[in-house]
Amino acid sequence: SHLENQSVSEQSLDSDRYFTNLEILCVSKNKEEILIAFSCSTIQNQQIEYSIESNDSFVYVGRDITELKRKEQELLAARQFAEQSAKAKSIFLANMSHEIRTPMNGVLGMTDLLLGTSLDDCQQDFVENIRLSGNLLLSLINRILDLSKLEEGELELENSPFNLEQCIEEILELFALQVHNHGLELNACFEEGLPNFLMADTVR
Repeated sequence: SHLENQSVSEQSLDSDRYFTNLEILCVSKNKEEILIAFSCSTIQNQQIEYSIESNDSFVYVGRDITELKRKEQELLAARQFAEQSAKAKSIFLANMSHEIRTPMNGVLGMTDLLLGTSLDDCQQDFVENIRLSGNLLLSLINRILDLSKLEEGELELENSPFNLEQCIEEILELFALQVHNHGLELNACFEEGLPNFLMADTVR
């Protein structure tokens, strides 16, 4: 193809004829800008056996890398967009987690105040269930917040004591009403000799 050199790199072809993938912007015969990667190598030609001298022939090869460069630019743009999206998601999760925790703390605070009033057994069970569900929801919100911390490499696990039987019983209590509506009863049996307290991250 007939190519017209439009812009040449600072490296001169005359000063250094040995090069690989020297990118030069050219104009094709269709008047389109294309990017060509030029390489130069030598072919050593021996003269006839009676001649002492030998000379080198230079081979210049050009490859049209316009499409390759275009795809590289598309991949780079896609990567930058993905990184920006991930950063925006982390900021959104962190902000929303803090904003959601504020009304949840209000709900739990009012629940504790309600538990301090005169309630019959049925009302007491209902309010206790509200408290358990609220605490579970708050724990889930904290996990969302921890997800944003995890992406930033800031997550730290806690190591505190918790009562194993109490933990299991509270979990069952959350589902007791749903199970009861289906005419079933949900119980947990604890084997003798189980430790009362364990060390762990209680939320997780």
